[in-house]
Amino acid sequence: MINRLNLDNHVKFINKYLDLNELLQYLRATDIFVFSGLYLDQIVSGTLSYSMGCGRPVITTPIIHAIEAVTPERGILVEPGNTKSYTEAIIKLLSNPRLREIMGKNSYEYTRQMIWPNVAAEYLRVFNKVIKLSEGVIKIPLKSKTTHQRWVA
Repeated sequence: MINRLNLDNHVKFINKYLDLNELLQYLRATDIFVFSGLYLDQIVSGTLSYSMGCGRPVITTPIIHAIEAVTPERGILVEPGNTKSYTEAIIKLLSNPRLREIMGKNSYEYTRQMIWPNVAAEYLRVFNKVIKLSEGVIKIPLKSKTTHQRWVA
């Protein structure tokens, strides 16, 4: 169908596993990321996250992850299996470069909270909060019937 519609220079199918560097190269080369999963109970999509992290607007079915991550400011949710829904979304984004740019920037900004250095920093913030809270706790030994002591905070 791609050949028949003369889209050879616009659509590429890659039938192999891509390592992360290859995947990111392809995502950076795209104008729009389209996710067409039919299994709506799918919790997350790594490629959806990576494409948003590359600053790409997305068109996706409403899998659990997409319902939370893909707002009208970052992309478009489409009906699974509804080709008209996909067509309208693709035409909307391809015909409006400014909208693609805005959605891409918003996707990129949204994903900053998910990059590993920021995730690590958030864990550190939580750990420091727990340590600060525990500094004020006084431990009192309780005598038990055994020779072991138990501690209660």
